[in-house]
Amino acid sequence: MKPASIPLIDHTALAFLAETPAGLSATHHVAKACGFGLTSMARTMLRRLARWGMVEGVTPIGGGNIYWWRITDAGRKAVQP
Repeated sequence: MKPASIPLIDHTALAFLAETPAGLSATHHVAKACGFGLTSMARTMLRRLARWGMVEGVTPIGGGNIYWWRITDAGRKAVQP
């Protein structure tokens, strides 16, 4: 269930994804944008946002180990003023 308000770090991640020109971003890019030292912290956050329907995971490109994320319409609404 999506909370009434989202934490600042979640908002930061959603704003970063909303501004990516290609519409996709790798987990480690989100981690860097949020100031996380570990990609696993970003992965946990992005999975939570996915459960809330604010982001969606995209199949790894070319079968690699890098996982990609895309913001959904619900995620865009959460970061719009």
